[in-house]
Amino acid sequence: MTSPSEEQILIANPTPDPIPVEVRFDWMGDEGLWRPVAVTPAIQGGPKGMEIRLYPDEAEGYYLNVTFPQPAIFVHWRQAAAPEPMLVTLSYNEAGRLLDAGEMVEALPMPDELTAWLTEYVNLHYEPEQKKKKKGMRNRPSFMSAGEFDEMVEREKGLGRPAEPDPGSVRG
Repeated sequence: MTSPSEEQILIANPTPDPIPVEVRFDWMGDEGLWRPVAVTPAIQGGPKGMEIRLYPDEAEGYYLNVTFPQPAIFVHWRQAAAPEPMLVTLSYNEAGRLLDAGEMVEALPMPDELTAWLTEYVNLHYEPEQKKKKKGMRNRPSFMSAGEFDEMVEREKGLGRPAEPDPGSVRG
C-alpha cells in the first residue's frame, strides 16, 4: 500500500497542520525601531514560536497572495520593549484587515517551496465567487426610484433624437 500524496492529504484536510515558524527581528538604527526580516522554520525543541495556519475561508486571500508578482509572508507585530510577533499569515486579505485596523504588518518574501505548497492549496480549495448580474437596474441612479427611471427611459426612447431648438427662440 502506498502512502497518500500531499495533494490527497490537502483535499481530505482543508485545514492542514500548522507550520511552526520563528520570526527574526533586526534593529534598524536609522529608523529607530526593530523590524521583522525573516520567517524561518522553528528549531526542534526551541522556544515556542509562531505558526502558519491555513483556513479554507481565507482561500481568496491566499489566491491573491500567490498571484501577486512577489508572494509574501505577512508578519503582524507590535513594538514593545522588545519586538513581539503577534501573527504570521499567508493571506493577503487578513494582512489588509490588520493594516486597515492600524496594526503594523510587514511583508517578507515567501520562499519558493512555501509558494508552491500554498499554490497547490489554492488550486484545491479556492473557488472564485460567481458575479451576479443585476437584473432590471440598467444603471439606475441611486436618487431615482425604479418607476421614475423606467418612465425616463421610455420618454427618451420615444424622442429618438435630441429635440430641435425652436427657431423663433433663437436670436441672431
